[in-house]
Amino acid sequence: MKKYVALLRGINVSGQKKIKMAELKVALEAAGLQSVQTYIQSGNIVFESEESEEQAAARIEGAIYGAYNFEVPTVVFEQSTLEGIRAAHPFRTQVEDTKGLYVCWMLDEPAEDRLQLLADADLGGDEYQIIDHLIYTCYHRGMGKSKMDISFLEKKLKVRATSRNWNTVSKLIEM
Repeated sequence: MKKYVALLRGINVSGQKKIKMAELKVALEAAGLQSVQTYIQSGNIVFESEESEEQAAARIEGAIYGAYNFEVPTVVFEQSTLEGIRAAHPFRTQVEDTKGLYVCWMLDEPAEDRLQLLADADLGGDEYQIIDHLIYTCYHRGMGKSKMDISFLEKKLKVRATSRNWNTVSKLIEM
């Protein structure tokens, strides 16, 4: 049995795609996932399964569609990889306060020309680094004041993505 993390993209944002975590937990357990735990309302799930990451993501997406009648792109990965993801954050040692540190999981592969568009963009002093399918970001004045929010990244790179802050990543490691 493997322990996984699932990150749901774009739920409970501005009243769109509302999902209550208690209801989601019941739906996922009914779909066959085990030891399901959720963390806050942004769609963070820790669970156990014998399936592969891809199979578990498809199962979660299917359960959500069956229960709510809308699609929610989902990223699934082994929980054990999160510690390495957090340790690899290139800006973690450059800031005193981790509030501005985020990790963004891309669900699609960006084209080279899109990567260059992002590299050429005025980010107002904020920083990012792409490693594999992750965008590590550092918002020096906070994400709320940044041009480089998740919508900006998705539009520039023409990808679907979901982002989590340092505290959420840390909590998912502990669960």
